[in-house]
Amino acid sequence: MLIFDLDGTLFKTRDAVVPAVKETLDELGIPSICEDKIISLLGESTSIFSEKVMEGHQEKLDDFMDIFWRREKENVDKHGELFDGTEEMLEKLRSYGYSLAVCSNGSQEYVDYVLEVTGISDYFDLKVSSSQHDNKAEAVKEIIQENDHSDYIMIGDKHHDFEAGKENNILSIGVKYGYGKMEELKQADYLVESPDEIPEVVSRLDELLTTL
Repeated sequence: MLIFDLDGTLFKTRDAVVPAVKETLDELGIPSICEDKIISLLGESTSIFSEKVMEGHQEKLDDFMDIFWRREKENVDKHGELFDGTEEMLEKLRSYGYSLAVCSNGSQEYVDYVLEVTGISDYFDLKVSSSQHDNKAEAVKEIIQENDHSDYIMIGDKHHDFEAGKENNILSIGVKYGYGKMEELKQADYLVESPDEIPEVVSRLDELLTTL
């Protein structure tokens, strides 16, 4: 089974989240924050993301979370896109016989919504939000415990993904086209430049794992 992160791995989150944050802050009458800070928070849980965006304005945190989800949905509808080659990559992996899962730090509602809007929901056997767990590593642990595949590979762009791989003793692939910094990506076992490289790397790892 291949376990994919969502934001920055399959979905171009930046195009939807940055305007959603700016619109929400404007609606609340709070000064905007720089785009780089917003991008650095992608991959965090919804609660941590919101708390860090709203530093210094905690009294309006609940209002932010309510308005932000509405704005985020609107921007997913208007600007939501996959990284180029993502659907073809998923199609190829399914044709090879792999089971696919999504494990995201976003809420379950967010995960389901993005997958439906982008048209890739049916590729996945499992769609998991780690918001019901202490961290992504715990969510991945549950996926492994509740499924009977012989091997698993974690695919993502941020340190949460690679830490989840290491803590569960599974290999990880880091995507350089996402939002992770190089110091995070160095934690991955293998790196790819684009979605279309993922099937080839997975096939090589599959051969390696069958020999162990």
